[in-house]
Amino acid sequence: NNIFKLKNLTANAYTGTVTGSVDYDIAKLKTGIDLVGKDINVSTAAKAFTGLIVPTSGKLDGIIKASFTGATFDAQMRTLAGNTKFTVKNGTMKDFIKFENFLYASNILSQNILGFNLNNAISSVGRINTGTFTTMEGYLTFGNSWANIKEFKTQGQNMSLWADGKYNLLTNYADINILGQISPSVVRTLGPLGDFSLNKVLEKIPEKGLMVLEIVNSVAPKNPLLTNEKPKNVEKIPALSTGQTDGTKKFQVVITGNVASTKSVKSFKWINENP
Repeated sequence: NNIFKLKNLTANAYTGTVTGSVDYDIAKLKTGIDLVGKDINVSTAAKAFTGLIVPTSGKLDGIIKASFTGATFDAQMRTLAGNTKFTVKNGTMKDFIKFENFLYASNILSQNILGFNLNNAISSVGRINTGTFTTMEGYLTFGNSWANIKEFKTQGQNMSLWADGKYNLLTNYADINILGQISPSVVRTLGPLGDFSLNKVLEKIPEKGLMVLEIVNSVAPKNPLLTNEKPKNVEKIPALSTGQTDGTKKFQVVITGNVASTKSVKSFKWINENP
């Protein structure tokens, strides 16, 4: 029937192991996989794959059930269907998902009201390295060259994240909503930006009865760095791996475009947990 089958597969791969099954339809060039990976070395595996490889180091455990058709990478990604769940321990992330990259958000670049030096802030945050994590977990589904991010979360010493959205495996185009929190040490490096809050805005408004409310109502919706309401799924942001809560700060980031470009960071806002 022109179908080549590998059952009860066990193999060494990227210093870890892979078990499961693979079906290959020779006539249709269609491959089906049902695999489990254990202790995969991400830094080694990342050199062999393109696409959505967010961690650059760490040990990965995961499962994938998927199928694809074609002899070329493009054809395989366009026909890819299925899902994957994974966990990565003690690793680092790509630059586009580090906190300093979020500071290139267009709503920060377009504002001059904070009196802080963006380049200095980016350099200072970079020295802390918010890209390290103790745990990363994800659940993705695949279809028509898209990886649909149903849930993605990381837990680190200086930053934790929760995200959903989608990512195109062929173009690197992404539409991702990120919720996160940073440690007090990161907040301190941001100077006026880290100190920004609604209270700071109100301190600059003279107290003149109802006129204050009118001013707040007209200013708050235009507030470039504070959410007008508490975003959905805020409660899903993981705690920092240190367990620290005092002095931390939560934020929301929107990425739309090629993840390799800082211009794709469309919005950065501190989360107003008491709107």
